[in-house]
Amino acid sequence: MSIPLRGVAAAVASAVLMAAGAVVGGCGATAEAQSGPAPMIDFIMDKIVSPSVLSVVAEIAPGGSVATTFVRYGTTAAYGLTSARKDIGPGMAPVKLTWQLTGLHRSTTYHFQVVAVSAAGRIASPDSTVPMPATSLAPPVEPKAPPPTAPSEPVGNADEVRAVAVPPANVLFSDLNDVSCPATTFCLGVGVAGSSMTHWHPLTERFDGRAFSVIASPSPWGAQLSGVACRTERFCLAVGGDGNDTFSERWNGAGWSVLSTPSPRVVGGDMLTKVACVSAGDCFSIGVENGGTKDAVPLVERWDGTAWSLVATPAVPAADLESISCPSATSCFIVGIKDSASGLGRPLVERWDGRAFVLSPGPAIGGQLFSVSCGGPASCVAVGNGGGEALLLDLAGGSWHTSPPPHFADFAATACVSPSNCLAVGAVTAHWDGRAWALGRPAAAYGAVDGGAQGAELEGLSCPAPTECVGVGELIHPARGPGSLGSAHAIGDVISVNAPAHS
Repeated sequence: MSIPLRGVAAAVASAVLMAAGAVVGGCGATAEAQSGPAPMIDFIMDKIVSPSVLSVVAEIAPGGSVATTFVRYGTTAAYGLTSARKDIGPGMAPVKLTWQLTGLHRSTTYHFQVVAVSAAGRIASPDSTVPMPATSLAPPVEPKAPPPTAPSEPVGNADEVRAVAVPPANVLFSDLNDVSCPATTFCLGVGVAGSSMTHWHPLTERFDGRAFSVIASPSPWGAQLSGVACRTERFCLAVGGDGNDTFSERWNGAGWSVLSTPSPRVVGGDMLTKVACVSAGDCFSIGVENGGTKDAVPLVERWDGTAWSLVATPAVPAADLESISCPSATSCFIVGIKDSASGLGRPLVERWDGRAFVLSPGPAIGGQLFSVSCGGPASCVAVGNGGGEALLLDLAGGSWHTSPPPHFADFAATACVSPSNCLAVGAVTAHWDGRAWALGRPAAAYGAVDGGAQGAELEGLSCPAPTECVGVGELIHPARGPGSLGSAHAIGDVISVNAPAHS
């Protein structure tokens, strides 16, 4: 899964790094002698940052007590190297953690394993392998210059990525998980910020077209926001969880107010992760019920303008819902991951037909979908990871089709303004013109340290205009020595997009 359960804790310091490598189901992990609830590994993702740096992301449920987590890695299954240790918990809600494994050798295959240990037991993921590349990441494709006779002709990919400063800076970590922009001068971004591994709170920021500013949120400490949807500057819904229960907030143009949100389980990691609205009186939110346990199941709720209510969803074993897009009142699409015999998972697609959510045939391939966006009722794109490289799908003629990835990295979010004008973001951008994907520019980080924006990831995206999108995410700063912890801060980018010639 990819939170969506986008983290509840300092791990959230790497919340939602939705670009990633191979996904390993928590069901494959092995638990050792325990007297109570042992930690549980929900998922693992890896991403090659450079020929010598590997990012490993895991979501781990502490099991009710403090758990120490780390990564074992090396050139054989005997490992030999250990990452910095990170403590999480106590609590039951899953926590997203990121480790940067540095000093690796080019053209070498590395093994790694995620481990979590608590007083109740020890759990270790299956051995995973990653071949490190011989050369640096492929450079982005430069935009084509328009011919002299047609100076306004579009070039069909990201033309510019401009970093925008995002407060606050005086915290251990902050992350913006999602953003929604009903206008070019109004966006709301939501996420989490914290001063320690056990002290965090929701983060909400407003973008006015030039800069981000923090907006006070009434949400409780220990909570985070994972998704937001705005129909106008006076109506937005934000969703998330407080470690045990779901919660949501409504924006009325002047401030946030907390809404009553159903939480099926009395105790245990219920959380809403994404939300999509057709109107101020018709929204769907997706998430997980009893997250962080073997009994976790998908959760869907609907907003009718007055209250939230639970909505039935197809019973799919070991399924995680990652993203939702609703181009009309009778057409919504949910994407995510479902279990498979191989243990690596397969893309999950569900469709709202105006009466109920039903399973929609997806491609018979392995992988996970992180985000979906629809430029029309039957014209959508979805992005994710297909076992080490980007997974890109488009819906046309009622069927989902795969496209060759323009880059081996994953894309965490996508947004469409028309069937032939969609953008995908992660560590880099890519543009869909209705026929093919073209690689754009790298994500940018304002005030990046150590000589660049290495580790910058965009996790949320909204396009208020055909030629302008706003992306949000985080920049991870690696640990500074044995036993030290890394940090992260929220980032925001404005992306100028040249609309395709045939849109």
